[in-house]
Amino acid sequence: MSQEASAGSRDQRVAELLEAARRALPYINDIAVQMRLRSAIDAVAAVPPAPAAAPQPAAAAPAAPAPAAPVPPPAPAPTPAAPQSAEAGGDVLAWDLAADDMEIAVSHPSRFRPGQTIAIGEGPTQERVRIRSIMGSRLLGVRGVDGTEIRDHQKGRRISVVG
Repeated sequence: MSQEASAGSRDQRVAELLEAARRALPYINDIAVQMRLRSAIDAVAAVPPAPAAAPQPAAAAPAAPAPAAPVPPPAPAPTPAAPQSAEAGGDVLAWDLAADDMEIAVSHPSRFRPGQTIAIGEGPTQERVRIRSIMGSRLLGVRGVDGTEIRDHQKGRRISVVG
């Protein structure tokens, strides 16, 4: 097997393993294990793929240097959402929440306590989460409790305490 084919299959296998680990995250009940796995996933995902071996060109005239591509300006930093109300025990998502996220960013973490069950959203798209711990403005918890489905939620979505 050539070195190029070996690097390609290795990169594909790494991508498959990362996806499997991301899918498993919501089902791990130990927050410390979730956080270690999340750190490992982020570290592996940050490693660039193995470079493909470039074929050696035949004796050809040197090519003219390509013009430099313009560098796009950095994206503006997102701003946290303001709470929809000052109602005790409620808040809104400060950032988008993907189905594989373990940390829930909120605007007012002091309104929550470990052991509480919260509802993100309302109606048929509601998801319930049991809070395990709070780190800064992030709630760490077990998602999809009480038979609710783990799903993506948009910034600004209402969070309420249900138990």
